[in-house]
Amino acid sequence: MLGISVVYCLLLGRALPYWLTTGGYLLAVMFVFRAGPWWQVLLISAGSTAAVAYVFSRVFAIPLP
Repeated sequence: MLGISVVYCLLLGRALPYWLTTGGYLLAVMFVFRAGPWWQVLLISAGSTAAVAYVFSRVFAIPLP
C-alpha cells in the first residue's frame, strides 16, 4: 500500500492527466484489497474518479493537476 501511494504521489501532476492517475490508483488499491470482481472494481474506480473530477472542476471550480 505504501508503494502504491508513493507511486501515485510521484505521478500526480506530471505528464499523466489527473483522471488517469487517480483511476489507476483506485483500481490498484481495490485489486490489492480484493474489493470485488474485476468488473465491479473497474466500475467503482471509474465512477469515483469521474465524480471527484466533476465536483472539483465544475462545482468548486478548483483546477486539478
